[in-house]
Amino acid sequence: HEPAHGAAEGAGVALDDEAGADPLVPARVVAAHRGAWDVLTGDRGPALGAEVTGRLRHEAGPTELPVVGDWVAVDARPAEGAATVHRVLPRRTQLRRKAPADYGSPIQVLAANVDVVLVATSLNRDLNARRVERFLTAAWESGARPVLVLTKVDLARDPVEVAVAEAQLEEVAAGAAVVTTSAVSGEGLDAVRALLGAGRTVALGGSSGVGKSTLANALLGRFPELAGVG
Repeated sequence: HEPAHGAAEGAGVALDDEAGADPLVPARVVAAHRGAWDVLTGDRGPALGAEVTGRLRHEAGPTELPVVGDWVAVDARPAEGAATVHRVLPRRTQLRRKAPADYGSPIQVLAANVDVVLVATSLNRDLNARRVERFLTAAWESGARPVLVLTKVDLARDPVEVAVAEAQLEEVAAGAAVVTTSAVSGEGLDAVRALLGAGRTVALGGSSGVGKSTLANALLGRFPELAGVG
C-alpha cells in the first residue's frame, strides 16, 4: 500500500510544463483498466480518471505505459474528475512476468515502485513449492523485498504437516522472510502489519484461493484510509 495522497512529495522530481498553460503535477497510478487509469494527486481529492496523451500512446512500448504504482506527470482537471498522463517517471522497481502471446512484448510489467512483495500461499491445501518459488523469483528480480506469507494456518490441523510444509517453503524462500498467518485467529497479522508503513508500497500476490483477499481485508481493518486503493 502507499499513503493515498503523498503524490506531490513522493515523486521527488521537478516537472516541466508540457501542457501549455496548465502545469504538470506528479500523480500515483492506483488502478489500471483497459486503456485507462485512476490516479491520485497531492490535493487530497478523489482519484481522477486518466488517459495518456496520443504522443505517449504512440511512442511508448507495451512495458512503458503506466502500471499500478507508477509515478506519472499529469495535467490534472479535478473539476472534471479527469487527468491526462504526459509521461511515466523513472521506476525504482518493476514487478514483471512473462507476457501473454498477444501482449506485444515478451515481458509484462505488473506493478512499479513496490518496496515489499508479499507472496501468499495456503497451508490448508496441496502446496506447489515450485510455483511459490517462481513468485519469489519474480519478487527478487523486481528489486523489492519479498516476504513469504503462509495463510490459513488455522485450517491446517496436523502439526506434522504444517512443519513439513514450512520446511519445504523455507527451502525455496531463498532468504526471504517467512510469516505464518491466520486471518481468523489473528496469528501473524501483526508481523505483516509491521511491513506496512507511511511511504512504503506493498504488493500482494499468490495463486487463486490462497486467501489473498481475506488477508488484505484483515490488514485493511487497521488501515481504513486505504480501502479502495489499488
